[in-house]
Amino acid sequence: MIRGRIRRGRPYVDAVVLSARLGVEGNVSFLIDTGSDLSTIQPRDAIRLGVDYSLDFVGSPKRSVGGVGGLASEFRESCAIFMPHVSGSWDRLPLEVGFAVPTAFNEDLPSLLGRDILSYYRLTFQQSANLLVLQRLDEL
Repeated sequence: MIRGRIRRGRPYVDAVVLSARLGVEGNVSFLIDTGSDLSTIQPRDAIRLGVDYSLDFVGSPKRSVGGVGGLASEFRESCAIFMPHVSGSWDRLPLEVGFAVPTAFNEDLPSLLGRDILSYYRLTFQQSANLLVLQRLDEL
């Protein structure tokens, strides 16, 4: 069981992001976004992890993604996402994550945990009880 937190009414869960190619690893606080197909690391978190946009994505294709806020661009990168359980164990999820291209619009946005990760879990969110829990589907 993974316990998240509710901050200003929004559901967040912490994870460790590791990209071997980029040589970065660190904690990211993800906003849970059930409307997002894929998880995205926003520039503030990417830069804090040590991503250098001017060097790390040279020659990498930019992809356009759409959402409620309109179109945005991102780079896709193979990563491992480590999610901590309250028991002390960790889930390791290898997948492609979007690294959002920095703009004036997204400089302060939180990184998003999308359905690519949420599909492995049952999400329980009860704001009035300050409850946010992810349970692996294969453990139910």
